[in-house]
Amino acid sequence: MKPGTRLLFYTDGITEAENRTEEEYGPARLLEHFLQPDAGVEGLIEEVRRFGYGAIRTDDATAVLIRSR
Repeated sequence: MKPGTRLLFYTDGITEAENRTEEEYGPARLLEHFLQPDAGVEGLIEEVRRFGYGAIRTDDATAVLIRSR
């Protein structure tokens, strides 16, 4: 891997997380989050929680990020 490369593994509980109107977090929001140079999984999980505030969670939300130096 080239320096600065990032590889993300995540469960569908991230992209399929819904808000109160049953809108999914989706892959576009996931990509937008990780286009930020300092993005990490802790921030992603928090963002997904905020997005789904008040909605019932029905799936796990797990993410692992590997960065090359």
